[in-house]
Amino acid sequence: HAALNEDQALAALLIDAGAEVRALNDHGESALHWAGYGGNDGMVRLLLERGADANEVNLDGNLALHGAAAGGHEAVVRLLLPRTRAPLTRNLQGKTPADLARERGHDGVAALF
Repeated sequence: HAALNEDQALAALLIDAGAEVRALNDHGESALHWAGYGGNDGMVRLLLERGADANEVNLDGNLALHGAAAGGHEAVVRLLLPRTRAPLTRNLQGKTPADLARERGHDGVAALF
């Protein structure tokens, strides 16, 4: 919830208290997925520094990079790209993060790939 609500101080406190930074919800989404969807580059940076896995895919086959690209969140995409082994991973709909960015009119983000 801290990632979704963009509360970096709370997220850091929870992680310091032992919260699992790589924990997944029922949809296979991590806090990094939510921070990516929300375009919160500060939260993404915090989670990556604390051990979040940019290569984790949710049940739809999406990386955090898919959500960031779809939302046109350039700063987040720039943080995730070098930490993602296969940035052109296709989700279960056959879409790469670049495809999602392009479909939503975020050509500048799509060009980063």
